[in-house]
Amino acid sequence: MTLSNGIPVYLLEDHALPLLDVEIVSKVGVANLPDSLWAAGRSAGNLLRTGGTTRLTPDSVDKLIEFYALNIGFQTGNENSFATMFGLSRYRDRLLDLAFEMLRNPRDDSSRVRLTAAQQQESWRRRNDQPGSVLGRAWGQVVLGDHPLGRFQATPAEIAAFAPDRFRWVQQRLYCPDHLLIGIAGDFVEKDLVAKLEQLVRGWGKCPAGLRPVPPLVIAQGPRVLLVEKDVNQTNIRMGHAGSIKVANTPEYFAAEVADFLLGGAGGFNSRLLQRVRSDSGFAYSVFSNWGSDTRREDVFFAGAQVRAEKTVAALTLMRDIIGSMASQPVTAQDVKLAQDNEVNSFVFQFQNAGQIVGQQLQYAVDGLPANWFDLYLKGIQAVTPDQVRQVAEKYLHADRLITVVVGKSSAFDKPLAAYGPVTALPVITAVHTLGAAVPSRSARRVGTALDRLPYRFPGAGAENLNFSAGVRFTWPTDCPIRKPPAYDVPNVTSRARGGMPGSSSRIPTDGASPNRLGPAPPGFITVTVRSTNSSSGLCVWPYTMISALGKASWSLAGVGWPNWSSWVTTMSKPSSSTVAT
Repeated sequence: MTLSNGIPVYLLEDHALPLLDVEIVSKVGVANLPDSLWAAGRSAGNLLRTGGTTRLTPDSVDKLIEFYALNIGFQTGNENSFATMFGLSRYRDRLLDLAFEMLRNPRDDSSRVRLTAAQQQESWRRRNDQPGSVLGRAWGQVVLGDHPLGRFQATPAEIAAFAPDRFRWVQQRLYCPDHLLIGIAGDFVEKDLVAKLEQLVRGWGKCPAGLRPVPPLVIAQGPRVLLVEKDVNQTNIRMGHAGSIKVANTPEYFAAEVADFLLGGAGGFNSRLLQRVRSDSGFAYSVFSNWGSDTRREDVFFAGAQVRAEKTVAALTLMRDIIGSMASQPVTAQDVKLAQDNEVNSFVFQFQNAGQIVGQQLQYAVDGLPANWFDLYLKGIQAVTPDQVRQVAEKYLHADRLITVVVGKSSAFDKPLAAYGPVTALPVITAVHTLGAAVPSRSARRVGTALDRLPYRFPGAGAENLNFSAGVRFTWPTDCPIRKPPAYDVPNVTSRARGGMPGSSSRIPTDGASPNRLGPAPPGFITVTVRSTNSSSGLCVWPYTMISALGKASWSLAGVGWPNWSSWVTTMSKPSSSTVAT
């Protein structure tokens, strides 16, 4: 059924227990936000839960949830966002009234924003503690580049830009009627519940503008081998390439599911990777594969492992050979039967109760799958043949095109990593992008947003990760009413962390800055052109006023605040060697 404001609702009555299970799914997520709000989007769900409402303080919300034994949570994902609510059915109105108030009227209390920022700062400080975290960020950067689906962590500059109004902007767009679907299972009477829902959504209008479609995804091509040096006993490995398979009712998709199970997906000790890398060779405790698939676009196939450092190159070579063997050494009918039985038996456990059934229907609707996908999936898996598995592996698994990322101590490896393939070193921060033709628009925005946040509004904001190794030339068009000097050169722009929150406050040295330089920009300089507003109100004076104060101001690489340089920067030259760290 559909509510009067257009929100689809999926209901399943189940009176076995006096419980109510509610799930709300939004068809948009963090990847739909402007780049400058990605970090706020990642924490927007947490602030919905902890930040209070316009009527209730955060502590008041916490006390209500505790008193009535309610469970309310919010989460923002890459392409979907979620709200979950659970409680006793006799407290139905308490549960729904509070949850919808949190959704529609978030307070985003400043004290909770500061707490969230502190937590994210600590997460950033500890970002390199675990090799798996380093590997995940490096993999996303290398394979998906600047795409929002490849990002994993907010930077100090983005965290410093956290503010209640930014979170509300995000929340009002991710959780609004045009994007939502509601599913409810449990102890209720449908007629009464629908009337309650209509009351809760009354006056909730259309979604405000500001979101974008998820940008097209371009997956990097291999072969490539990249090393992140880290002093650890076990080497963390990931290797893969574009998956090329979409979730669909096709023989290829179902054959890929079976192939992944037998390679290392869920096959356990029956999978080739675990059997040969762990059981037979003793190189690793953990080894797996994941043939990613999506209804919207192709995803990434990858295999991963944690291996003994002294067996790193041997394990890499063996894993690559095993991936290639899926086509050259076909699976047997017994193998396929094992995978089919496992997939069928495990799939039914996704529908153990009414809440899971409704949740699956919601996800099918969001993904564009038919309501009877459960039946189609089981039939498709059971129809797979050994030859179809061989064909899909031969067509889509390419051991000679793997991108391989290795995090470990190379001096402890059994052989130089070059024995596996030509190696490119990555810094442990694994977040440096070279400016150039491949990413001109976003790079230009980064330079623009570097001036968005000023100390008088966000004390302690900074950019420990801002680094233009040569320098920056700022210019602005001749239509600016106040346009002298016509260019401003700032050489050797490298931030230096000083004071404020640990590692977040920076000062930009300006020794040698030349406000009246009219000749060509020095070699390697980035040239940024700032667009004028054709206004004599003084806005055009901001470029060189701010630049002349670089020695005093802290820079932030993220933000949409006033005067919003991210929208002013229109062009950027291609530098010879400069980099921006994100």
